[in-house]
Amino acid sequence: ASLLRTFADNIEAGNTNATEGELIELCDQLAFIMNPEEKLSKYQAAKILGMSTKTFDYHVTKGNIPKPRSQQGFKEVFWYRRDIINFKEEKDGNSK
Repeated sequence: ASLLRTFADNIEAGNTNATEGELIELCDQLAFIMNPEEKLSKYQAAKILGMSTKTFDYHVTKGNIPKPRSQQGFKEVFWYRRDIINFKEEKDGNSK
């Protein structure tokens, strides 16, 4: 906790060499750790993966990304953050 507080203080003071992209990735990782069951819209999931919603749809159609889930009584579909992060890690691992 102390390390996170110090890091946050350094970010606020502008005393970090981290890029904006690295800070966003850090926030995404912390959000995942805190709530892997968070529900994401297609737009949110595509943004995490760094792709357009059209490319996201392509990967869903091909079975690379799990099909969306739905909840009884709601029209909107969603993906769990853990599924999106797992896909991202697999994709990043295959591109190395």
